[in-house]
Amino acid sequence: MVSFDLSDRSYALEREQHIQQMRQSIRPPTPDRLVMRSAQAIFYVFYQVHQRFPSPPTGVAIDPQSHWGKLLFGPQPILLPREFFIPIDHLETE
Repeated sequence: MVSFDLSDRSYALEREQHIQQMRQSIRPPTPDRLVMRSAQAIFYVFYQVHQRFPSPPTGVAIDPQSHWGKLLFGPQPILLPREFFIPIDHLETE
């Protein structure tokens, strides 16, 4: 049976490094500038056509390869595997 001394500093450091690596591998990639511009175009075209809408969209779901996207209005976005969700506040600030 293997026992670990949790007070051992080398074990704690190694464990912390492993946790950091896991977090980085889970973190989704960020969309590039061209994808952001496409998402902004989708939002602004919608805004120009529908200047008065009862509930504003929560963001844009966009495919980074085809740049095809759609506005989302619900609180919980449901995305396809390759899609990014870009919140509306990120589109207005760019």
